[in-house]
Amino acid sequence: MKIRVRVWPSVRIWPSGRLGTALLLSFFPCGILYPLSYPVPEIVMLTVWICAFPSLAGCLSLLLLPLFPNTAYGYSAFNLFCVMGTLGTGVCVAQRMEAGRPALGRIHTLARICMSVSLLLAAWQGLDGESWLQSFPAMFAMGDGRGGGLRTEPSLLACPLAIYLSLVLYRFLQEGLTNQKRRWLATEAAVFCLATVTLTRSLTVVIIAFCFLLAFGARLRYLITWGAVGVLVAVPLFWDRIQDALLGGGEFTYLITTGVGSWRNVPDILILTNLRQYLLPPNPVQTRETINSLAIMWSPLFAWIENTYSAFSACATTIGVVATAILFGAGIVAGFRKVSPSSHLRLAWVMLYLADWFILPKYEACGWVALGMLTAATSLHGQRVPETSASRHTIASRL
Repeated sequence: MKIRVRVWPSVRIWPSGRLGTALLLSFFPCGILYPLSYPVPEIVMLTVWICAFPSLAGCLSLLLLPLFPNTAYGYSAFNLFCVMGTLGTGVCVAQRMEAGRPALGRIHTLARICMSVSLLLAAWQGLDGESWLQSFPAMFAMGDGRGGGLRTEPSLLACPLAIYLSLVLYRFLQEGLTNQKRRWLATEAAVFCLATVTLTRSLTVVIIAFCFLLAFGARLRYLITWGAVGVLVAVPLFWDRIQDALLGGGEFTYLITTGVGSWRNVPDILILTNLRQYLLPPNPVQTRETINSLAIMWSPLFAWIENTYSAFSACATTIGVVATAILFGAGIVAGFRKVSPSSHLRLAWVMLYLADWFILPKYEACGWVALGMLTAATSLHGQRVPETSASRHTIASRL
């Protein structure tokens, strides 16, 4: 008598519940975590993402939480927590998605609903911003008819937008989809991008939308069509800021900071122009004081700046520029080994990678989660479509 033993293959459990919770927190922190103020909601959101996609770096970063109340080392600990938590989460997302190949239909639907609700709220805020400011004073950056949903400012809506677009792209690159389905997905992504740019009037949102325009743009006609539509929409919205920046004169650093009404890259510029002070890990006790003194020396207009904003500045002020450069280069090398050899996908990956380092907030895991999804999606696509002259435009031929 033969006994048949059926061996079930190992099943990788996709953390849909924890991922759904993290998505809701990322889209609606001002509502779900009301009335907590910065940096408590940001710490909670990042902790939830770390729990959803636990990595070694992310789990170790949780050990820094008890140091936050310390007046001497708390800020440096917060910077290091942000860097370790966001980067570790992004790597874990890429590894799990590539290994598990999950069906993300429900998560995509949830992200679509969250984007729709956020845009409806943004439109409401654009019409009646005063009522919103009375209930949520932290939304002080929402002036001039700009809306950001349940985020503290419009530019922060770029982070959940990146996750939403990465989910659409992951489904877009899957096998077995009809041409009509791919057209619907590409159109859906373009419409949400245009709506978000129009309602937020944020340059950060424009940058994220442009990154994914390149990812979807396997066909030249798609790039030209939606690129032209994007220009027609963006120029009227940003013309005043562009004109003020160009008429103001000055150097390139002026153009990307004061010229466009932004301060967020000032700490990055201060670090890069004073490399000697940041080559090795600086004194963690004087992180804010050093940035403030350098800002005053550079321009009296930035005398109030004492905090870091981007992942680069947070990383450089904790582990030094040398270690940051090594980490940055290692990410490029590892990414290029995974990303599809298709030129438009690689360019989109590089653009999003740079945005995560220098544009998006240091405490936002959303950009790195989106990068992890983009890495996994393009990696699986690259395994199916080798880089040859005949296959380079496979997707384009299907559209």
